[in-house]
Amino acid sequence: MRAMETPVRHDTTPPVRVGPATAADVDALAAVLEDALADKYRAAFGGYARAAIAALARAELAAGVHGYLVARRGDDVVGAAHVSVSDDAGVVDWSGTVRRAVGWPRSVRADLVLSVLAHGPLGADEAYIGEVAVRADHRRAGVASALLDAVEQLAAQRGRTLLSLWVTVENDGALALYHRAGFRPVTTRRWPLGRRLFRAWGATLMHKRITPPRGSVTGKDSPP
Repeated sequence: MRAMETPVRHDTTPPVRVGPATAADVDALAAVLEDALADKYRAAFGGYARAAIAALARAELAAGVHGYLVARRGDDVVGAAHVSVSDDAGVVDWSGTVRRAVGWPRSVRADLVLSVLAHGPLGADEAYIGEVAVRADHRRAGVASALLDAVEQLAAQRGRTLLSLWVTVENDGALALYHRAGFRPVTTRRWPLGRRLFRAWGATLMHKRITPPRGSVTGKDSPP
């Protein structure tokens, strides 16, 4: 009598692939960011958040700024991240782009709300991570870690030696993720209107030191 065989289950989930966003990704990218970062974007843009995010992403891509990355599983965009360096400052007319997308009154509100989150001028050696977002049905599956790895590679290729980001103090999941990735807290700031606007009383600045590839040039002289 043959022994009963246990069927072998094969994981058919496609692997996560991360790469630069393209114009064809903008709508999916905007949907992921709007949903995952709703406290930030809906406070700023209300029901027009997706339109504003998409307009800003298209403007960056058209200007040759490649700060947006997307994570894919198969053909689906399941995550997104944005990183900026000092070379990118002023390339895109942020206020004008938002005003054309959502109108003047909403753009003024967005300027005021998002100024609370402003990081300030970037150092010549710094790459700032403004956003890391994962679609709800793909969280806790390695997507965010893959995005952070790709952001680090991009920053290193551009000659940066410091990664920085802000995370709200009550976002336990994100704080744990960044700690595992090697980020360490630097300072915490309180927002007088933070609880009302973003459902958090403050945010923590986190840093990670990285090593650029051999031969890369650091600071503002680094190649795009």
